Amino acid sequence: MHLVIRAVNTSPKQIREALKDWTTRRLKEQSDSNRDQWWAERGSIRWISDPDELKLAKQYVNSTKEFEKKADGRSAMIT
Repeated sequence: MHLVIRAVNTSPKQIREALKDWTTRRLKEQSDSNRDQWWAERGSIRWISDPDELKLAKQYVNSTKEFEKKADGRSAMIT
């Protein structure tokens, strides 16, 4: 699962865990309720610091092409 999310005053890790928790509940409701493990252990968080990087992140999510990781910024790409 690949997402681009903008959130203020919420850590990317909290967002990732909330998404995994919610999605796991839905998967268990509609699929194998006995399954315990649905996800990789963690995932990656990529910070997006300018409009060009945001455009690349959206392209990545839509086409699964990789983009270059930047270390600073306020928005994060969570994969």
